[in-house]
Amino acid sequence: QDMTLAVLHTEWEQLNLLQEEFHNAVGTFEKLLEQSAQQVAGRSLASSFLQEVLRQIREAQEMAIPCPARIPIFGNTGAGKSTLLNTVLRQNVVP
Repeated sequence: QDMTLAVLHTEWEQLNLLQEEFHNAVGTFEKLLEQSAQQVAGRSLASSFLQEVLRQIREAQEMAIPCPARIPIFGNTGAGKSTLLNTVLRQNVVP
């Protein structure tokens, strides 16, 4: 049981790191698109295309913002519910 929780915790941390790397990569890509849009500002077709791509990226980012969720966790006494939550939350908040 402790091994499973350790694996879960490790995978959770890896997921958070991947999410951060992805967010940084999208931010870098967005900056490059903005620079490109400025360079082609006089050419309406290219500028319109880049502005549309930027709009779609920003819209996708807004949709990807995590929102709070309520997830019921239940089980027998001593089954490891509190341990699971403390591992996922990375702190001792559940007795």
